[in-house]
Amino acid sequence: MEKLKILYVINSSHKKAGGGHFYSLQTLTDSLKPFVDFKILNVGLVHADALKNNVSSDFIKITKLNFLFQIPKLSRYVREYHPDVIHCFDTGSVSIMRTVNIFIKKPLVFSKCGGINGGRFIQDADAYINFSEENSDHFRKYKRNDNTIYTLPNRANLIKSDLKRINELRIQYAISNDEKLIIRISRFHELHERSIMQALALLKLIIDSNFSKNYKLLLIGMPQSPDVIERVKKAAEGYPVQIITEQKFTNRASELLDMADIIVGTGRGVMEAASLNKILFAPVQNSVYPAPVNEENLTSMMYYNFSERNKREQVTSTEILNHLEKDEEIIKLYSGRIFSKYFDIDAVVNDYLKIYKTTTHQGLNINSLANYLNDVIRFLKPRFISKNFYSKNINR
Repeated sequence: MEKLKILYVINSSHKKAGGGHFYSLQTLTDSLKPFVDFKILNVGLVHADALKNNVSSDFIKITKLNFLFQIPKLSRYVREYHPDVIHCFDTGSVSIMRTVNIFIKKPLVFSKCGGINGGRFIQDADAYINFSEENSDHFRKYKRNDNTIYTLPNRANLIKSDLKRINELRIQYAISNDEKLIIRISRFHELHERSIMQALALLKLIIDSNFSKNYKLLLIGMPQSPDVIERVKKAAEGYPVQIITEQKFTNRASELLDMADIIVGTGRGVMEAASLNKILFAPVQNSVYPAPVNEENLTSMMYYNFSERNKREQVTSTEILNHLEKDEEIIKLYSGRIFSKYFDIDAVVNDYLKIYKTTTHQGLNINSLANYLNDVIRFLKPRFISKNFYSKNINR
């Protein structure tokens, strides 16, 4: 029996593209490799570093200025590969491939990989896969078709540690094996500033409360906003904090997680850390501190994709210290259990295959044509005219 052919499409909307959804895409394709034939098409400003070395990845440069001129090239690419399904991993790739799909007419699946809900406008697709119930509830509210909306939070595999790079990092930044480490992996960007600051607040609490003086915080991520980096540096004065932005460490940074004792994460970062049985914290809206990932907090954290949007009362210093004083092995075993139950990508392979096999292309009608024209206008609208479309639909 012939394998299904899937074309995965992801957009680089930034010259330093490389958010978590690029790694979610790679994890998914790794797990589906025995069952589908696939290609990854990276469109946008740059071929993302996360995909450059992937032999299944191709790149076609798309900008607001050359968008319409590149449609024939994109159409030829899709016709030559002749996929059964086109699976887009962000709003930008949906905008682009919907134009191609006017001529190609293939089933189009859209994965929203976390992030805020945005407004009432939702791009038309033939099926939607969300990483959180928060997003699925929003889609149901405005698309009103439960049969095409799926929630599949699983998007991580057991992380393979890169011992060579871990050792290199320890040597370069003089990190001894005796030091206990808190790690936050995140792009240095305003969207993630709260979670970075909460990780810093956790370090300060551990040291200032005399729980331990032996902790250090490693902040690892792409330097997308110099202003954020400067604010973090100022807030961290007097505390053992290391900001790490070199590409050799930010690429596949999850392979460095095993050196951590505590991990403050969002989205897939929590899931990857759980695969390593680590002590986990996730950010909370309107709180100084992140919250421990435990039985009491798990449901609400999963609803919001372990993001900064998680709504609950302020996290107290007492709650954190009480959590850290528990048996460390019991906490770590809990992380491993929730990885196996909720986060392991291999557990949902059949769900993806079923979606691919049952999704059909709906074609254009008056309503979908209006939706498409709205979509393209939003995609092409210059930043100086209105807020950037992607700032409302950022994927993580």
